[in-house]
Parts: sequence; structure tokens; C-alpha cells
Amino acid sequence: MKTGLYSLMFAVAFSAAGKQKKPAGQVLDPTAFGHTRSYCVDASDLPGNEAYEVNGFVKDQGRPGRLLTKIPWKLYPDCREASPDAVIKLQFPQMNVTSVLLGETPRPDQVDQNPYRVKAVLQVFDADSSKLLYKNQADPLDPGTVENQGSGGDPPVLQQRNAMYGAFWTLVQDVQRAEQARGR
Repeated sequence: MKTGLYSLMFAVAFSAAGKQKKPAGQVLDPTAFGHTRSYCVDASDLPGNEAYEVNGFVKDQGRPGRLLTKIPWKLYPDCREASPDAVIKLQFPQMNVTSVLLGETPRPDQVDQNPYRVKAVLQVFDADSSKLLYKNQADPLDPGTVENQGSGGDPPVLQQRNAMYGAFWTLVQDVQRAEQARGR
């Protein structure tokens, strides 16, 4: 009886460990995404303040032991001076957020407080063909205090940084899943 129970527990544990989790983002070209070995982050299409934030994030999180070093691809600091396999681009669309209780009409003071919340949209393109390989989006990781969650809580710059961290964290997880699926 004990042997059968141990065998059953082992089989359940083995099958659970063997299952691959699905990517959190959208892998649009699994083959090309799986062959990516180097990348750069291109902020040239962003407005000046957003480009500044993205470049600062890449510089900070590209240091040893930080988030971007967990991606098993080589990070090139400048897209113009390198020949990476992939180019990562970010966008920060603002979402209009209004929270009201069901059945109540929003008051002007509720709507005008801070009606926007920023999210990050991360896209990975093949550097040669500009074909979209992967994309994900992330809300800010720390939406502020409970009473401010509906209105965005944090200033837009902090929301951008938090959302960017979430988008790159999702990319890290999905790249690691792709590497495991390939048996690396």
C-alpha cells in the first residue's frame, strides 16, 4: 500500500514538473523568438521624456544582478552601433480610468483627480526583417494605495517605470520558458 502511494505521489510530482507553463506574453514567431541571442532596446520613437526613462531603466537594470541580466540574450546598449538579433520597443499608452460605484453618477471631483493610468507595451522585433516576434503588456506593479488604485495613484513617471519592470519581467519569464522548451 505504501509503495503504491509513493509511486502515485512521484507520478503526480513528475507530471506537474514536466508540464511547461504557457508564455504570459504572445509569442508570434516561436522559431525566430527561440533563435534570438542578442538584443537592444530602441527608444528612438518615443517622446523625449519617455526615451529618457527607458534609457535610464536599461542602463540601471542592465547592470550585473539586475533584471535585464536575467534574459539569456546579450544586451547591446546602442541599436545603431550593433547588429542584434532582436530590437525591443516600448510604448506607454495612457488608459482613462474612472471608478464609480454601480448605480452612481460620477462627480466631477472624482473624474478630474487623475483620470489616467499608464501601462507598458513591450514588443520584440526581428532586427533584420522588422517582423514582430513577441509582445506583452503590463500595468504598473505598484498601483498606489488602495484608495488611489482606480485613479492611478502614482505619478505617470513612476507608473511607467513600474509598468516597464513588469513588461520586462514577463519577457524574462517567457524567454526562460522558451529556453526550457528547447531543452537548454
